[in-house]
Amino acid sequence: MSGSDDTFQRIPVDEKAVRSWALRRGFSDVGDGTLSIPYDGWNVALNIRAGVIEVLHVQGGRSSKVFDNMIANLHLDQFDMLHGAGLFSRYNLIYREDGVRAPWFSEAFMAALEGARNEEGGR
Repeated sequence: MSGSDDTFQRIPVDEKAVRSWALRRGFSDVGDGTLSIPYDGWNVALNIRAGVIEVLHVQGGRSSKVFDNMIANLHLDQFDMLHGAGLFSRYNLIYREDGVRAPWFSEAFMAALEGARNEEGGR
């Protein structure tokens, strides 16, 4: 990404917008404020309650918290990526190392990532 494309737009969200984003990006509503999606042998679950999002890895009936944050601290960008919920850095690293793409990474977001990597490689 170059020039004015270097910065991401910051589109504010509320709980409803986060739920809509998750459903749009392939998460399923499993009840009790939780949305879940299979990823690389486990599920990534989003617990959304009382203005807070909690991200969990769930496998075999066990879960571990990966990240949590206030919904007020989250935002979407122009590539339909949710920022501030811990759903980028860790999963981008897995993608770069193992080629396992996070299913919530949109095509536009992936194209922007690849473009940025190509620019880095050309330096």
